[in-house]
Amino acid sequence: MARHHRSCPRCGGSLKRVVRTADDKARADGDGLRRYACQSGSCGWEGLMHRHHGTHRRRSHAKREVTRWLMLAALLVLGVLAGLATLAIQALVVD
Repeated sequence: MARHHRSCPRCGGSLKRVVRTADDKARADGDGLRRYACQSGSCGWEGLMHRHHGTHRRRSHAKREVTRWLMLAALLVLGVLAGLATLAIQALVVD
């Protein structure tokens, strides 16, 4: 799995994950958030950011939707083929 490089919104430096506070975890929207701290000694930024980049989440969701529709289409095709095979066998048996 690819790791996303996060950069500090204040200085552009590298970020590292840090433990969320109890308040962070209690937030209604806190499930998808992670706490990060800037590694630059002169910046000192620390805050919450979304777990996934927005485009990554949308792309993953779209991929799941396409897979789901392809599976449904495949099941439909198999059902139609099974029905046609049943009709062909019945026609052979009747004759």
